[in-house]
Amino acid sequence: MATAPPVAVINESAARRLWGDADPVGRQFRIGSPSGQPVQIVGVVQDARFRNLTTDLSSASVEPDVYFPFAQRTDSEIEIALRTVDGSIIAARQLQRAVQNADPGLPLYRVQPLADAVRTQTSTARFGSALFAVFSTGALLLAGIGL
Repeated sequence: MATAPPVAVINESAARRLWGDADPVGRQFRIGSPSGQPVQIVGVVQDARFRNLTTDLSSASVEPDVYFPFAQRTDSEIEIALRTVDGSIIAARQLQRAVQNADPGLPLYRVQPLADAVRTQTSTARFGSALFAVFSTGALLLAGIGL
């Protein structure tokens, strides 16, 4: 409920960073400034790599993941991950149709198969690996012919 005291679930990295080995459930933190409204932690979830596959979640420079009930934070965007049996784009189109039927003014962004998102995030690493393979093959050929 929107009138209930603010609560949140945090990820394991945030719990370790803020409270070490102590149990964070029941503790409070403030969002924004020290005078902000206190939010009580009601649970801890495993770390999830949903921003970027290469993010080091234990790094101090990475923002902790905090999950709020939708009823208490309705101004935030929603991300939906949809798993289909065959991984087809047809399910994404069905999702778009369902959202448009529910609220025609509701925008939907970045609808894409997971494989495309992974391919985009790993493209730099794959390019570097391919380049390294080409140069190492060239070095092997040069060594093989005795140069």
